[in-house]
Amino acid sequence: MKKIFLMSAFALLSGFAFANEPGKTDTGIDYNAVELNYDGGTVDSTSLTGYSLAASYLLTENIFGTLSYRSFDVSSTTVTFTSFGGGYRVPLSSNTDGFGTAGYISSGDGSTTTTGYYIGGGVTAKLSDQIQLGGAYNYLYLDQSVNQFTLNAKYLITNTIFANAGYRYQTGDNTITTYSIGLGFKF
Repeated sequence: MKKIFLMSAFALLSGFAFANEPGKTDTGIDYNAVELNYDGGTVDSTSLTGYSLAASYLLTENIFGTLSYRSFDVSSTTVTFTSFGGGYRVPLSSNTDGFGTAGYISSGDGSTTTTGYYIGGGVTAKLSDQIQLGGAYNYLYLDQSVNQFTLNAKYLITNTIFANAGYRYQTGDNTITTYSIGLGFKF
């Protein structure tokens, strides 16, 4: 039993030492960015269109903040989502980060506003100097439980401007699928 405990402790401490090797903390993932997207998709079988604005900023080597605003037109009703929160990134390799996020979210349709929270996690990888891919899972609570899955891709056009595309699927009282395409600025 002591051998198993000692081997487990050594493996755990070795993992921390490996994760902090030089070069492992700078993965080249872009956290300091602002982006504007056109969004389209469906709520159950009803079409939606809209836009989204998102920003993130790396506050320390591993802690980042997020802010987003999304507006959709669904059956002549405008539905908005506003969120802000924070996250913690963990370098998994020289070009890949794992991350966890949590924050506040608000949704409104002009007559009713609902507030709640989200918590999630995901992985982002920089495949080359120009291409970054990511995926995440979020649990949201806005008067109901919502499971949300996202995939995104960024292509760096210049040193500061990027094009991005995304896919979002969420389940709850409604099934919502959205696709987005847009431009962003990293700083």
